[in-house]
Amino acid sequence: FMSSGDIGFKVNIPENSRLTTIGAYCFYKSRLVNFTIPASVRNLDPIEEDGIIRDRIGIGEYAFAASIGKLTEIVFLKDSNEYPLTIGYSAFENQSSLTSIELPKRLASYASASGEVIAPLANGPLVFYGNDSLSQITVEAGGKRSRIDLGVPEGKENEKDS
Repeated sequence: FMSSGDIGFKVNIPENSRLTTIGAYCFYKSRLVNFTIPASVRNLDPIEEDGIIRDRIGIGEYAFAASIGKLTEIVFLKDSNEYPLTIGYSAFENQSSLTSIELPKRLASYASASGEVIAPLANGPLVFYGNDSLSQITVEAGGKRSRIDLGVPEGKENEKDS
């Protein structure tokens, strides 16, 4: 971790990391400004702990969500393994300083322990809900990049004017 004083902190995990998941609420409401996600972060099979079956998607729900976001950059490192990755519900909610993001081509659905299939972006563009500054998402696929322009979610058209 590297502190940036009152502004926040940066997390740069080495490329050779063995980190496999970023859990739900892991950096919830933190002062995180920059985060590098190693290529080792990926979906894992569900596991039973204390009689409870737990899903293990790569990036858990609300993992980076904030009340007032300071996150300006998320970097997804790449390697040849291309492990499947799902981004959980509202993982980047309210990160209003994030203006763009490039998602890796390894995004994939996840089959939960209950049999539910969770989409690569668990709740679609709402993974980034409340990010008024985020104007585009770039997704790498087959050597090409596609852009997803974010509109205002249905029913939220007048919220900015309030």
